[in-house]
Amino acid sequence: MKKLSSIYKISSKDIDEFLEASYRIDPKKQSLKVALAYAVAGVVWIITSDTLLDFWTERDNVYESMQTYKGWIFVLLTTIVIYISIRNSLMLFDKAIGEIYHNYEELNKSHKTLIKLENEIERQLQELHVLAFYDSLTKLPNKILFKKQVTNLIESIDIRHSNRSFAFICLTIDNLKDINDILGHHYGDLFIKNIGYILKHMSDRDIRACRLKEDEFGIIINSITNNDYILSKINKILSKLNRAWQVDSQEFFMTYSLGVSIYPKDANNFNDLLKNSNMALSHSKSVEKDEITFYSKKIEENNIAKINLINDIIHAIESRQFTLYYQPIVRLDNNKLIGVEVLIRWIHPKKGFISPMDFIPIAESIGLISDIESFVFYEAITQKSIWQSYGYPPIKMSINLSSERLGKLNIIEELSSLVEKFHINKEEIQLEVTETSVIGNLDTAFDLLTRLKKLGFKIALDDFGSGYSSLTYVSSLPIDVVKIDKEFIKSSMVESKDKIIVKTIIELMHNLGMVVVAEGIETEEQKEFLKENACDMGQGYLYSKPVPANDIEKNFFTT
Repeated sequence: MKKLSSIYKISSKDIDEFLEASYRIDPKKQSLKVALAYAVAGVVWIITSDTLLDFWTERDNVYESMQTYKGWIFVLLTTIVIYISIRNSLMLFDKAIGEIYHNYEELNKSHKTLIKLENEIERQLQELHVLAFYDSLTKLPNKILFKKQVTNLIESIDIRHSNRSFAFICLTIDNLKDINDILGHHYGDLFIKNIGYILKHMSDRDIRACRLKEDEFGIIINSITNNDYILSKINKILSKLNRAWQVDSQEFFMTYSLGVSIYPKDANNFNDLLKNSNMALSHSKSVEKDEITFYSKKIEENNIAKINLINDIIHAIESRQFTLYYQPIVRLDNNKLIGVEVLIRWIHPKKGFISPMDFIPIAESIGLISDIESFVFYEAITQKSIWQSYGYPPIKMSINLSSERLGKLNIIEELSSLVEKFHINKEEIQLEVTETSVIGNLDTAFDLLTRLKKLGFKIALDDFGSGYSSLTYVSSLPIDVVKIDKEFIKSSMVESKDKIIVKTIIELMHNLGMVVVAEGIETEEQKEFLKENACDMGQGYLYSKPVPANDIEKNFFTT
């Protein structure tokens, strides 16, 4: 950018010269100067010319002629003197006027340059304002501006309308990852841009929207009366968003989860409103997607409990607080023990027994399940080596695999090194996977399970019937054993249709060359029904609940 100092051409020297020139052409002084010059020249000429005439001539006609010529010469000389004096003054004046016009033109140019510079600065300030306060993709206000808007709204309510309230909503896109993974982030950005366009054009005096982060938007619904009013406004917004999105001839139906907190009932500042809305949003996503959840103290208490539980899980892993229990798997025709399912238990030093249903999902969600499973692998195979060293009959050790582990091939090396270290027959290690975990990682799971089976490990499909229950998946996966879900077993004693389903499953699995295990056997009636239909094995409370290793030794092993 051109420096402002270079725009101006007038220096202090220029100004001094101009002032000096102005001084020299002062009318009074210049007039006096001309008059004095004329007077001096006249006196000198008269005295000098008279003296010379008296010296050279007599007083006659020649003298008189010379006097005439002398007068004309005087007029000529004085005219020349006056001309020179006035010309010099006018030249100085003209120069001064020229400098004024020149500097005026320069100042005019400088003014135009300053206007352009001012416009450029204004444009850049506007760009900076947009970058600082608006989302570049959706053109919605960003979190910084949204915070200012909410804070101003709170201040205006406090001053003018102390009984007014508004809803602070966090809205997230449930399946944006699907678009990003299938079509790429470019299409994901286009989808977000469309959502931003819809929210922007729905904004009015009572509804304001912003983009908080990648897949999350903030919405304010002003002047609310009750929860039903809030839900009506939310449903109006969702009616615009819940439509089929067409991308390259492929149709997507998106769902949204929302968390709502209310000012001033739930919080009285932006940060707490955002925190509470996010807590409610997390609850929506954890319970079931495409849900609307209002913040409550109960949710906050559960959230704090979850944070404490996460800390406890980390500590439990470090201090090895977990232990293993084993549930027997028996042959149904002779009740002979042929294996055990390994089940983890947590006896907290202060809280006592904590159910796996409480901590396993959390461990999976925060990426700690691999550490827990590594503990299970080591302890289970160590226990098997102990039983082996005692000379007990060989039984299968059935270990559950999480969906996270099905996506990581390093489990092959981990398991192989453990069985080699403890000299365990790989065919006596059975790895259980669920239908849902396999479907979630189908390609990787198929590759992993195929490799494990080729190494000699047995593969069991757990809880069959609780998930997708697709025979296509069952027949295509490298499965040795199918375990029928306990709910099927329980309902088969009540519903005749379920009896038919169980019979069909057993027959089909046998035709596919698989062993069938029934889970959750609790009564003799269930046992007899399964035996009659050639079910191979069973487990459940009829035989034993999950117990420590020494109870297995006392109740099921004979020396």
